[in-house]
Amino acid sequence: MAGSRKNMWCNAVYDAMKEKAIPSHEIPFVLMNRYKNVPSSVQISAVLNRDERFRKVGLHHCVGISNRKSHQVILFGRKDTQYETDPPYNAIIRM
Repeated sequence: MAGSRKNMWCNAVYDAMKEKAIPSHEIPFVLMNRYKNVPSSVQISAVLNRDERFRKVGLHHCVGISNRKSHQVILFGRKDTQYETDPPYNAIIRM
């Protein structure tokens, strides 16, 4: 699935995940400099769940102002890439 015209931002997210997996709440910040109308993290999660190029790597805890774990968000990555299990969730390069 190459992404519909409506969700062309998926290609930019796919390219950004070459280096590391990205939590769903950080993806709008990745897209902010490239697109005028950036989808919300909830919309992004819904689209990436349906797109076969992406997979859920795990869950990531958000940290609030008081440095306490607030809630969990989905950590997304590319289906063709392995990632580290701890932050910053860098891609594992095999030689």
